[in-house]
Amino acid sequence: MPAKEKSENLGKAEYWHDEIAAGEKALEKFRKQGKKVMDKFLDKIEDSDISNSRQPLNLFHSNVITLRSMLYGQTPKVDVSRRYEDSQDDVSRVASEIMERCLNNDIQFTDDSFTEALRSCLDDYLLPGLGQAKVRYEPIIGPGPDGQEMVISETAPVDYIHWNDFCWSPGARRWGEVRWVSFRTFVSKEEATAKWGEKVAKTLNYKNRTPKDEAVGATFQDDKDTEEQAEVYEIWCKTSKHIYWWSKGVEDLLGKKADPLGLHTFFPCPCPMLANITTMSLVPKAEYTFAQDLYIQIDILNTRVMTLAKAIKVVGVYDKTSTGVQRMLSEATENELIPVDNWAAFAEKGGIKGQIDWMPIEEIAAVMQQLIAVRDQTIQLLYQTTGMSDILRGSTDPRETKGAQELKSKFASVRIQAMQDLFAAFASDLQKIKAEIMVRHFQPQTMLNQSNIMQTPDAQLAEQAIVLLKDPKTMIWRVQIRPESVAMVDYAQLKSERMEYIMGLSQFMQSAAPLAEQDKSVMPTLMEMLKWGLSGFKGSQQIEGVLDKAISDVQQRLQQPPPPPPPDPKVEAMKMKAQLDQQKAQQDMQQSQMQFQQEMQQSQQKFQMEMQQMQQQFQMKLMELKVTMETKNEVARVDAQMNSEQRRAEVMADAARTQVSTEAEVQKHAMSLAAEEQRHAMGIEKEAVSVQAAKDKAKAAPKNGAAK
Repeated sequence: MPAKEKSENLGKAEYWHDEIAAGEKALEKFRKQGKKVMDKFLDKIEDSDISNSRQPLNLFHSNVITLRSMLYGQTPKVDVSRRYEDSQDDVSRVASEIMERCLNNDIQFTDDSFTEALRSCLDDYLLPGLGQAKVRYEPIIGPGPDGQEMVISETAPVDYIHWNDFCWSPGARRWGEVRWVSFRTFVSKEEATAKWGEKVAKTLNYKNRTPKDEAVGATFQDDKDTEEQAEVYEIWCKTSKHIYWWSKGVEDLLGKKADPLGLHTFFPCPCPMLANITTMSLVPKAEYTFAQDLYIQIDILNTRVMTLAKAIKVVGVYDKTSTGVQRMLSEATENELIPVDNWAAFAEKGGIKGQIDWMPIEEIAAVMQQLIAVRDQTIQLLYQTTGMSDILRGSTDPRETKGAQELKSKFASVRIQAMQDLFAAFASDLQKIKAEIMVRHFQPQTMLNQSNIMQTPDAQLAEQAIVLLKDPKTMIWRVQIRPESVAMVDYAQLKSERMEYIMGLSQFMQSAAPLAEQDKSVMPTLMEMLKWGLSGFKGSQQIEGVLDKAISDVQQRLQQPPPPPPPDPKVEAMKMKAQLDQQKAQQDMQQSQMQFQQEMQQSQQKFQMEMQQMQQQFQMKLMELKVTMETKNEVARVDAQMNSEQRRAEVMADAARTQVSTEAEVQKHAMSLAAEEQRHAMGIEKEAVSVQAAKDKAKAAPKNGAAK
């Protein structure tokens, strides 16, 4: 068929009708067998070889529960790390830490479906032989701060796919040859209207689903579903990179959509867990089918053993005429005698032994013992067939040595280990798809918020790590998501590994400490060696960030100039003595200065007081002289008027002499004041020179001490 014509047919309902029919035809036998396995697990099978009073020993249920507990003993955690463990590639380490935190946060949420999907897929793998799940991107749109629509939150939930609802292109011998996969879903009319419109919703066939309506049972419900739903197939075609929705009985496709996820494998699901497949076909086969004959034989043997056990009881016959024997079995209590009417006749018949005959049970017990032995042998054969050794079931022989038990456990767990690896790889593939959806569609701020990486020492590398994650083509070469063990944790082994590392670390520190003390420049190299050894351990990303910061701090300290050499004690002592001498000289100078200031203040106050006294005395003399002259002038005036001109001349001459004498005395007093003031100024100047000499002497003292 030409490529163009084939591409046109992919968009037609008739093409997908034929494809889905062929795919379901290839899986028809598997689905019928799967229904029988589910009934056996729930003990709903009525074997034709066993009567209605069957009492089966459902070891299949017990074995499945044991395997389930061993394969899924803990909640899985994703392990994201650098692909090549390069200790210098810190951006890849931080990117791995961001992705690991985002994935593990989703697993730990109570409303996340990943854990539930894994448990259901594991049950489907152990029972019918096919476990599958898919991942979808689910953004929540709402009004933003500015009123416009924006992405409020983003999730990538994992949806469980029932083993009877999953189908793929027929004829594929390996997963890489699969052209399309389909997921059967059941939608109500309201859901169909919201998704494809009212016109398309009216064309669907809605009905109440019951187990009888399904060919081999899709849900195995015991009651009728009260809601009418339509059967819809969601088809992911890798050839056309489109999604198609198709329903039986509808002429046209319900809708189609271009690849919404952009995954490098296109399919939103990993390769399913398939039991007992070969290179001839991908159709699985349940584990039960390889041991079903042994399971049936064990049920038959157990039913026969229980039937014989019911037959082994104390029964017999007795002489009807011997009323005493009947009363002995029906009425007698402890320590009680039953009277006999005719003892002679009773004794003549042989007493009790002659009148009672018990049913022989030795033959029945012997047959039952043989049946139990055969049943036990068959059970051991079943354990060898299924790989359920006595170690895995928790039983052992006390006579065996520890080495024999460890050897048995090692070889007995080979098959279980293969199943654990398959389940871990499936869980890891689901998380890889989820991680690819996150890096392709999640906003950077969403990943930063979910990882809380900004609150760690690696916050400065967060933006570069987000850029790396947003480039899937580069990321796959630097970041890997490894299969994480989901089996039961060997805490003893985990403790042993950590104790061994701590002991090795202590030895390393003891050996490296002397070298680091001798040469500080080797500290970054030693810490890089420590980081290299730590990077091989699971969960070491956070501690590596702390070591990176410590290495950076050491390198910065080494780049700083070296500190000065330690001082000479003698020089330090001399400096200390000089400082003490300087301090003492400063104290003496301060005391001398304070004393000089006090003396100057006292001298100045004394001089001011003397000057005030002299001024007061001078003023008083001036006033006395003035009064005297006024008096004499008045007398002279009176005398002049009374006496002659001679008298007047004498008086005037006398007044002149008095005035000259007074002026001479005033001038003499003024000269005395000036001389006193000059002597006081010279005293102040002399004191200032003395203080300056003391200061110069104090300043010269430290210099002389340092020179010494």
